[in-house]
Amino acid sequence: MFDGAIMRRRTIIIIASCLAILAAVLPLIAIAVYARHKAVEDENRHLVEYANWTLERATGNIGMVEGVFRRLEREGRHGCGAAHIARMRQLTVDTQPVDEIGYFVDGKLACTSWGTVDRAVAIGSPDTRLPGGIGIHLNVRPIVTSGGTVHALSRGDHNILMEPERVVDVLPDTKMTLGVATLDGKVLSTSGPAQPDLVARIAGQGGSGRWKNQMFVSAEQNGLRAFAITDRALVEARIDRHLWYLVPIGVAISAALVGLVLWLSRQRLSPRKEL
Repeated sequence: MFDGAIMRRRTIIIIASCLAILAAVLPLIAIAVYARHKAVEDENRHLVEYANWTLERATGNIGMVEGVFRRLEREGRHGCGAAHIARMRQLTVDTQPVDEIGYFVDGKLACTSWGTVDRAVAIGSPDTRLPGGIGIHLNVRPIVTSGGTVHALSRGDHNILMEPERVVDVLPDTKMTLGVATLDGKVLSTSGPAQPDLVARIAGQGGSGRWKNQMFVSAEQNGLRAFAITDRALVEARIDRHLWYLVPIGVAISAALVGLVLWLSRQRLSPRKEL
């Protein structure tokens, strides 16, 4: 009988020890899992916000370009007279995304907002088109003004030159790459370096998820697909920030549970319980 009591006490002590260990460890594990989940969720929400802002800015800028086309079509501007050139120059100055306006006669550039052209430049076929009928010629070099490559947006007898940077003019608050593409996968602009394979994948398919050490999301509207890409290192930084205030809570819960286990085990091992 005495040996049986010793065995019962030993069993209670072993069970209590195991429960105390679990009570100490499980809350901290749960805190770590929750911190990671919350960090991924917060970073994904952050990327969604910037993808939507980028899409809003891109559609807004291209909408202004489309507005210039509508004005020129409504006014019925033709030829390369002084009034037409002056009007193109005025619209170029007044419309922020527009860098230059050109007018074509029989498919050949005749004049721009800077004046007449002495070189016959064919308008060519666009690389892609937007739903509003605007053709986009990607990465062309201006004939009249020297400089880097631009995108030429064309409709009717006019085209409009726009720097690729104007498509993505959102300033992020963390390290990320923003970009805009058409729904057929043609990349219009990116705000910084990114893996070419990943950019091509997002531009062609959209969606959201993880790719190697990158996170990405995309948003679509009016024939455009905007996307945001960031490094998963930012998720780890978010985890650290969450752990700063979650770990003390986990420690407090662990301490409370361990104390409860010890109190219950002492109650069970008390002489009164034994009797």
